[in-house]
Amino acid sequence: MLKLLCVFVGVMWSVSSWSSAGYDWLSKMSQAFNQLSYDGVFVYNQGNDINSMRIRHGLIGGVRYESLSDLDGERHEMIRVDGTTLCVAPDIHRLTQLPVLERPFSQFRQLDEQQLAQTYSAQLDTQTTWVADREVKRIELIPQDDQRYGHVFWLDQGNGFLLKHDVVDGEGKLLERTQFTTITFTPELSEADFVPAPASAVQVFEEEQQAQDADHGWRFAWLPTGMQPVWQQSQQLSNGVSMMLLSDGIASVSLFALPVGNEEQSDDKLLASGATSVAERMQTWRGQQYLISAVGEIPPQTIDKLLQGAELREAP
Repeated sequence: MLKLLCVFVGVMWSVSSWSSAGYDWLSKMSQAFNQLSYDGVFVYNQGNDINSMRIRHGLIGGVRYESLSDLDGERHEMIRVDGTTLCVAPDIHRLTQLPVLERPFSQFRQLDEQQLAQTYSAQLDTQTTWVADREVKRIELIPQDDQRYGHVFWLDQGNGFLLKHDVVDGEGKLLERTQFTTITFTPELSEADFVPAPASAVQVFEEEQQAQDADHGWRFAWLPTGMQPVWQQSQQLSNGVSMMLLSDGIASVSLFALPVGNEEQSDDKLLASGATSVAERMQTWRGQQYLISAVGEIPPQTIDKLLQGAELREAP
């Protein structure tokens, strides 16, 4: 009996050590995004879509610069200089038609270990491997329920930078992958590298502009364990659309409310592509009909259950 107890304690200590070491590496990864200078090309694969992007980041004269360039198709670009974001396209038509490039790896730049530990365990692989010709550590973030997906990270063994990331379902099936093919951490960057090309179309966004609160809030009959609102209040976007953001520390769900005509009819919808699920339904509040949508990196059954229990209410 004593021998079995010793074995059990040894196993539990080992699992705890794996989790602690895994979270230590994930914390190092978060810091690496902002502290390091880098210039690399990565490939993003979701479902049948494959896209290659170039990212550059550095501190020049005390100012933080970052750019994300689409290397395929429409060749648009996002440039960030401190609190200013520039969306760049070859011409004004494509600037208004193309989706805005999102800041890459934004969900990994600030990780809350305590929030993640509610619903995930972090397992560090003791064996090393290679990605983009660099030695890496492999960390698996394993969900403790079927309400979310698993994540696998390959981090540079020297500096903790994320070189590869997979999203997998409960059976280990690959849903989404981001992987660097080349990268340098000693780039020779200058201000000229972050200037839009001549004759390109540019749209400017200032981060310091305060988002306007919407005139309503949300009530949730059910949320996945550990998932909570990121904002205290819904934010008002353009064309009457409002948005609320939820997160469990790594997976996020965006909720949108679009006012539509009271005579408009639409069936409930549930779609999935790669790791992204989308659900829609109609809802009436204060005599106005709304199309309610939820978009997030969680399983379809999870986002459907969340949306079915989501209701507009008076602002707090």
